[in-house]
Amino acid sequence: MKIRWMQLVMVAGLMAVGLVGCGGGGNTNDLPDPQVRFINGTPDAVGLDFLLNDSITAANVPYLGSSPAFQFIDFIEPSDDGYDIGARRTGQATDLDRLAANLARDTSHLIVTLGLQDPLSEPQKRLRILLFQILRTTPTGSRSRILFINGFLRGAGFETPNVTFQSVVPGDPSSIDNPQDVSRDIPYADLRTLTVDAGARRFIVRRADTDALVQYASQDVTLVAGRLYVALMTGQEANADPALQPRIQFIEIETQD
Repeated sequence: MKIRWMQLVMVAGLMAVGLVGCGGGGNTNDLPDPQVRFINGTPDAVGLDFLLNDSITAANVPYLGSSPAFQFIDFIEPSDDGYDIGARRTGQATDLDRLAANLARDTSHLIVTLGLQDPLSEPQKRLRILLFQILRTTPTGSRSRILFINGFLRGAGFETPNVTFQSVVPGDPSSIDNPQDVSRDIPYADLRTLTVDAGARRFIVRRADTDALVQYASQDVTLVAGRLYVALMTGQEANADPALQPRIQFIEIETQD
């Protein structure tokens, strides 16, 4: 009887090990928590605090800047109402905008502000929080990947049109109409993905709904193979402050495979 008891104990132990090794049969609770990174694309915001459920998660993010890296946040079940995402002037207590969102496990998100803190008589140009779920896989070969975000604002009294984001070859006018890389007709607050050749490149943003070249900004950048970049188009046309006029800001972000 003693030998049989020991055999039963051994069998039970092996079964327990087997259950652990199977990871609970693929339970989604084994997946990692979501990750977030914050970007300030608001021209008249020198610094912004970003909050998750009223707790400051990224402090004093400068205009055209981002939080240092993606960070894990606790997964919250949708039944528990997920996250409230807020943005405030640095050190202030009042939200400029607020967004409710459910963030799934094993996902990455960019949380971006676009628009103006003080839109004056144009509320459609007010600061807004945008949430973009993105893939962070590493581009292969000699390629880089760009996540283009359209946050461009026309001057006071003018509606903001859709834009085209494209490459050009310096000194070759034909490349404007025949670009190597292009994403056309991009609405305000939209994100588009392009995989492009690495190296020294020039990109422009132009108006999408006209044959004539109406160019809002250009930027020279050296892209590294296997890297991932946000290209943030922001700023306001004809702003009296040159630092707040339209521009394309490239921000490298971490890949994840």
